Amino acid sequence: MFRFPLRLAALAAFLLTTPCRAQILPPLGAAEQAAAMTQPLATGPGGCRAQFFYPAAWWTSQSITTPIELRQLHFRAEGFAWGNYGCLHDVSVFLSTRTAAPTPGFATNHGTNVINAWSGDLWVTPAWGTSPNNWVLSVPVRPFQYDPSLGDALVVDIVVPHGCPTGLGIAVDAVNAGTSCTGGPDAVAGAIVGTVPVLNIDYDVVPATRARADRFGFGCSNRPTGLHEYFDANNAFDLSGSSIVFSPLAPGWTAAPGTAWKNHTSPTTHVLADDALSGAVALPFSFPLPPLLCTTGMCPNLPDHARFFRVESNGSIWFTNQVDVDPSPTPREFVRNGPRIAPLWTDLDPSAGGSVLTEVILGNPVITWLNVPQKGNPLAVNSVQLELFPTGAYEVRYLAVLTTGPILV
Repeated sequence: MFRFPLRLAALAAFLLTTPCRAQILPPLGAAEQAAAMTQPLATGPGGCRAQFFYPAAWWTSQSITTPIELRQLHFRAEGFAWGNYGCLHDVSVFLSTRTAAPTPGFATNHGTNVINAWSGDLWVTPAWGTSPNNWVLSVPVRPFQYDPSLGDALVVDIVVPHGCPTGLGIAVDAVNAGTSCTGGPDAVAGAIVGTVPVLNIDYDVVPATRARADRFGFGCSNRPTGLHEYFDANNAFDLSGSSIVFSPLAPGWTAAPGTAWKNHTSPTTHVLADDALSGAVALPFSFPLPPLLCTTGMCPNLPDHARFFRVESNGSIWFTNQVDVDPSPTPREFVRNGPRIAPLWTDLDPSAGGSVLTEVILGNPVITWLNVPQKGNPLAVNSVQLELFPTGAYEVRYLAVLTTGPILV
């Protein structure tokens, strides 16, 4: 629907996950690190911060290619025994994903889906020196969804502000693969090294129909975030014949049953080609826009309110000149483009049939894609309607939606 940081996917009934599973990273065969890796355990009283990057290929090469939900992290001791054990105090663990190669800057290494997965004390247990050695540190994290098929690395960021108890000289088992960024607990930047700890991860497989929410960024104000749902072969479109009105209620939205389909009496007909955009259509009021995705701490210089919109042939309207008429919907692209509402983002072709109409009805702009076919499939016609309200609320109405391609709304 509205493009912005929160994604709601598969709003069907909540299903329980499959039983918890475990996976060790990296895959078998990675070269053992010669020297002991002290982070995040044997760090001395000054503490440390360590970011570990686990590439998506390490998951997919072990047949994990669909979304999973991380539940617990386990670190293994280096290959020697120690009887010391103790408590790490006030530890923070952050999880996110990253597309680009790691940099020395700790903050910039996180994706916009970063969460604070753990805050508190962690207990380090003794190790007996066997090979492989014991798992001596376990972190029960908040559920974090990770999809290795997207190609992003998993980022595990551990901040130990007070270091280890005196005499707790513990090192973790690490390999000469992957990447880490290590430094002091309050440092802005660290040092890049080509090693990572061996990590055992407890996870659940996320069913295709399970409801979930993923954070994609940081809002630039206290206005409502956005939402959307993605439909594909694993999540069939189920909104035909329905009507939903979304009303802003910061920091989110309320959703309620909408009203009946509105018939046009004196509409403007927009003759649109395939993958095309109309000219600017003036709004009868200033329409409040949601906050933009903010990933750098500097919010984009775009207005708080819209005074016009443009109609796209592929089932969206745009509120600025920052547009993209890509016919292939993806959640990631949706949240990173300019402000829009997508009542039916899919590959439509108005040049092959149907009508795209706009009209102000009882003071509110109404935009309709009427019997517009799927590109290359003239029998798969689609009818969807969007109405805007001065409060920032909007209503979507669906008649028949017959497209067979992926849809984002």
